[in-house]
Formats: sequence, C-alpha cells, structure tokens
Amino acid sequence: MKITQLGFLGISILLLMVLGCSVGNEPETNSQNFEVTEGLTIADGQMDLLEQSGHPLEDSKAIFSLGWKEIFVPMVSVTETAGHAFAVAFEQPVIQRPRPFIGGIDMGSVYINYQANQLEMRKLVGPQGGIVYSLGHRPGSGMVNALEYIPNTTYEFDATGSSNFDPIQIDLTSPPALLSISSHSLGDTISVASDLVLNWSGGKADSSIVIHVHPAYFRPIGNRPAPGQMPVPGSRPPQGGPGHGGLMPPPPPISPNSIIVILDNNPGTYTIAASELQELVNQASAQGIICGVSQVEHNEIDHNGELVRAVLHNGDRVGLMIE
Repeated sequence: MKITQLGFLGISILLLMVLGCSVGNEPETNSQNFEVTEGLTIADGQMDLLEQSGHPLEDSKAIFSLGWKEIFVPMVSVTETAGHAFAVAFEQPVIQRPRPFIGGIDMGSVYINYQANQLEMRKLVGPQGGIVYSLGHRPGSGMVNALEYIPNTTYEFDATGSSNFDPIQIDLTSPPALLSISSHSLGDTISVASDLVLNWSGGKADSSIVIHVHPAYFRPIGNRPAPGQMPVPGSRPPQGGPGHGGLMPPPPPISPNSIIVILDNNPGTYTIAASELQELVNQASAQGIICGVSQVEHNEIDHNGELVRAVLHNGDRVGLMIE
C-alpha cells in the first residue's frame, strides 16, 4: 500500500473525463482547436495518472490507452458509461513524461476493433505539430457513446504505421464488470469525525486499485447545493450566494491536497481514517469531497526492439457533502 499526493493536473484530467472528451470521427467544426487542446490535455493527464499509480513511462516508444468510466450527467440526472481512448508515439523512446506535452509522431491511422465494430481514432495535430490520437464521448442528452463496454471482450488497437512507426496490433481484454461504488451515492452527507468506509464491486480481482479522494466545492443555492448536484474539484471555495446555484465549471488550479492510495489487488473495500479526511478538508477549506476508485492494467510490449505500453483502465467516482 502506498499513500501519496496527486498533482493538480492528474485531478484535472479526472474531471475532464467526467465532463467530456472528443467524439470520434465527427465533422470538422470551429471547435477543432478546442478538440486538439482537449485531446492533448487528456493524453497528458492520462500519462500523469499512470505515473502516479505506479506505472512509470521510462523508455516508452508509444502508449495506447483505453477505458471506461461511470459519469454523472446533471442535465438528465442519470449515469452513462463513457468510453475513451488515446494513443501517442514518440520520435525516440521517452526518458520521462514530456513537459509540456505537445504530442508525438504520425502512426498512420489508428483503429479500435472489437466484435464486429471498427472505430477510427481522431488524429489531432497540435499547434507545434505533435500528433495525438483520441476517441471519446461527450456526455449529454442524445449523444451516442462510440466506445461501448462489453464484458470479457478483446479490444484491439490497430495502427497502420508510417515511415517513423511500424504497424502494430495490440489486444486488451475488458474486465468482467466495471468498477462501481456501492457504499455511497451521489450527494450523500458524511461526517469527517468518522472513518470513511468505501465499498465497491467490479474490476479484475488480481489487478491493483487506485483510490483517490480530493476536495470539492459547491456553488450553493442558499446554504446548500442544488438537489442532485455533484461537488466539483477546486482550489478554493466558489464565489456566489443565493441565486447562483448549479454545477461549477472546472476551476484551475486544483488543490494538491489529495489522498491517493494504491492497493496491490482488488479487495472491494478500503477505510480512510477520519484524521486523514479532517486534514484534507481543513487544509483545502473544502465543502465536500469526491471519492474515486480506479483500476489500471498495464502491459509492456516489445515492438521491433522498442517498448510500447498498453493500458486498460476503468473507474467510478462519487461526490459527497460534508455535514
């Protein structure tokens, strides 16, 4: 078991994955620049999360990542299972995560194949010429999730290759069930005077679990959040009072005072001590917390003598109020 702090970029990307990702193969629009920035940010944050969860990127020629996450859609008050994926390759194997992240090299076309489906990932070219491949889902009423979740199914990355990157096919197998937090529901009220017992189901039994708890704030209606409103990560309490209710947009930067716990396997339960919660809430002057449970399966592949990393991940999260 390992407990550490997570930088604001990692939490930012968790929020970005909840609030939306690029939709694969949609027509070019005036939002292209935003989609490129969003794709680069998601890929950068994913690499940050890999490092934080004990999966270093040293000597990586390329990274392929896909997964699913239960997301809350405030407009319709339901949850959706959002699939998302990214891929990036580098001119030379990286010694550490590039900062700033500007993308990588051309890998031709990159597809995700599963059962009878073939999805082409969007090739996004950044302002400095770097390329990142992205496939995702923007939550909202009427939107179609391109990358559906099917239990115990093989998902294949298929990169056609380029002059700088040879073709590659990578297989990943989805878990028998996605992670789902069962001990708490959205908007539950807890006391930091008591230990917080998190229970969940799903995931693979023998793969590691990452638990993340970070401060959150509400834009209140009166003195309380709007009914069904999810707390949002932030570095300071929001401004506004009565009449300013609703879900806050993601504020930068995010507080680094987060609790990260890495478990070697998947026990389905973990207890966070009241003293840790009190320290987290007091240091950040938080009005709530967001608890997440994630599983990251990391595979190393030899590709013509160079190291390619493939990642499969899924998770669940819930926003809680503090009494």
